[in-house]
Amino acid sequence: MSVEAAMTQNSSIQKDRLFPLGDFYRARGWSMPEHHMVAANDVPQPYHTLLVHKGDMTSALQNFHSQKIRIVALEFLHQGNKVMRQVRLCDTASRPVEFGAIEINLSCFHQNAQEEILASILPLGAILHKFGLSYISTPQAYFSIQSDAHIESALKLDTPAKLWGRVNVLRTAQQRIFAKVVEILPPLRAENDA
Repeated sequence: MSVEAAMTQNSSIQKDRLFPLGDFYRARGWSMPEHHMVAANDVPQPYHTLLVHKGDMTSALQNFHSQKIRIVALEFLHQGNKVMRQVRLCDTASRPVEFGAIEINLSCFHQNAQEEILASILPLGAILHKFGLSYISTPQAYFSIQSDAHIESALKLDTPAKLWGRVNVLRTAQQRIFAKVVEILPPLRAENDA
């Protein structure tokens, strides 16, 4: 099944707890890595600071790492008003700070913002701030996940690791869903001394 077919199949209902990441895995015939949903209070530090909030991840990562965050598009699909992409967010030294999969509803954005999204140069959070677009962030779930070869490649990990992430939904002020995203962080030190 292609990712495009998965996009169409999932457009009516998502039973996948890690949507849209699961679509990319299914399209390749891969099994999802072992993962466990956890309560927000069970997400350890420093991951808790980065994941358990109602803001966008770009801003949280910029604040945590004290530098601008850039995007590397690993896979990009555009079908109608839907965009699905897998991305690596990096700091200014090109160190991965997040791996994510996102589905974006372009119809919720004006033309200039749509062009920025399609260009895949800025993270979505940076685009929201650039155009002063208001949004409501509603984290749906938190999880731990055992890295596999795909995630290790995306995050440039040398060895397997237990990672932490969240599933988030972003809405307009009128409650229209414009993005569904899975965000996975690389291993971090207990204190941010990087």
